[in-house]
Amino acid sequence: MIEQIRLLHMYRQESKDENEGLKLLGYTFISAISNTLLLVIINTAAHNVEYKVLNIQYFIMFAACMAAFIVTQRHVLKQAVIISENIINRIRIRIGDKVRKCNFYELEKLGHTEIYSKLTKDAVVVTQSAPLIISATQCIIMVVLSMIYVAFLSKIAFVIALGVIILSILYYLKNDKIVSKNMRKAMEREVDLFGTLSHILDGFKEIKMNKKKSDEVIEDLRLDSDDVKNLKIKGLVPYADNYIFSIAFFFALIAIIIFVLPNLSTSFNDVVVKLTTAIIFIVGPISNVVNIFTVLAQSNIAIDNIYGLEKALDEHKDIINDNKQIVIPDAKDYNLINIDDMYFEYTDKEGNPVFSVGPINLKIKRNEIIYVVGGNGSGKTTFLKLLTALYYPKYGSISLDKVSLSKENIQSYRELYSIILSEFHLFNKLYGLSQIDEKHVFELLKLMEIENKTGYVDGRFTNLDLSTGQRKRLALVVTYLEDKEIYVFDEWAADQDPYFRKYFYEELIPDLKKRGKTVIAVTHDDRYYDSCDRVLKMDFGKMTTYLDNNNEKIL
Repeated sequence: MIEQIRLLHMYRQESKDENEGLKLLGYTFISAISNTLLLVIINTAAHNVEYKVLNIQYFIMFAACMAAFIVTQRHVLKQAVIISENIINRIRIRIGDKVRKCNFYELEKLGHTEIYSKLTKDAVVVTQSAPLIISATQCIIMVVLSMIYVAFLSKIAFVIALGVIILSILYYLKNDKIVSKNMRKAMEREVDLFGTLSHILDGFKEIKMNKKKSDEVIEDLRLDSDDVKNLKIKGLVPYADNYIFSIAFFFALIAIIIFVLPNLSTSFNDVVVKLTTAIIFIVGPISNVVNIFTVLAQSNIAIDNIYGLEKALDEHKDIINDNKQIVIPDAKDYNLINIDDMYFEYTDKEGNPVFSVGPINLKIKRNEIIYVVGGNGSGKTTFLKLLTALYYPKYGSISLDKVSLSKENIQSYRELYSIILSEFHLFNKLYGLSQIDEKHVFELLKLMEIENKTGYVDGRFTNLDLSTGQRKRLALVVTYLEDKEIYVFDEWAADQDPYFRKYFYEELIPDLKKRGKTVIAVTHDDRYYDSCDRVLKMDFGKMTTYLDNNNEKIL
């Protein structure tokens, strides 16, 4: 049963106001007491009712308790929503901050689907559960107070009622472990289901062109969905049994009070109506408590998922420490990047290596144009991620002039780069840039020949619904505005038409060199190799010099 109060533990842990939970619990007590007093007042007033006589005393007491119940109940439910939304809001922001500080390689392995699922679906479960669980807490208090009232009326009836409640609890506990296990499996399988749905949306063009592939993807979707359905049925149906049996127990209790106890003693004749009313009053709260166990199980799993995600992000936090970052003096005026025995390897879930890059030894001069070539899967993109410090090498080092990179100064090195990788993202705002000249933005849009496709108004690009080539041109506009020292492109020209591809290699890249920039670009366009200083070739994770237009071997 301790497991069932995880949401309350979350309240205590996440609430900024330590007394917030106590205040909410206090109002819950008042609401429950007011509701229970209504039972006592109704029973007492009904016992003293007289024809054509309005009992003003009981009427005023009833009205006062009703008003107290309405006011406190409204406050409790309202505050439960406000507190839970505030908590989820803080957790979302906190996890978002941890995501941006996560190790990039580990974040790739973690997967976007799992993060989206836990920050959306699971967060919704928690916020929707909060008012229901608070109401269930109130129902428990009402049951306790009502049982005290039953004990006041009849000790024997109290013992019997208590026995029925204990039997209901034991029956629930018998099913709870199996039910919770199935619900947890169902929510885990939902992540796989979302992943398959993502395949359908992200791979729509591919499945549209291949009937067999389309059928197999849908078959996976069907299998995932069926698994989720069956697990949820196994998890939710027993709760229906719990509800039915709990109600049956209490109807049996009412039958005992009405048909059995009066035959045992004449003293029960005076309280049988009051006892029956009290038991009927208890049935409602007990039903709510039994039903809430379904919500509790789902909210417990959702909270575990959210905190599990946060724990995983903490475990894979980037090695940099923002508070201890050392700025490399004159980093923008560097002359040489030196890569020494840099080695990286991908591993499977068991930690076994599946592909490696390196060791690489390389010197990159300032204002140099370098093209990187190689077949698919040769390690080109991995090299770019290592070069830009998105990935950390297993061993080896990078130094900027004579300054070796470390976790204390690595951000200064990263700030030298503007990157457009093959899987790039376009922001609709120019984040990280201040005092933006809209006229200059328009000039760059015109330079990239997309001024008729999108604009820049009120601090935002007006249209991001562009072709892949146009999106890359817009990304290039952003890199021009960032005006970093080193430009990194991963197959940037692959989606451009022949005219603009030529324009990119023969006009834009030479212009960057004239402006003192360094350019490292992955390409397959061998007809433009003469526009660079060196061509490096990647093959099975190894790097060699393919062409040196300066006739100078630097590797």
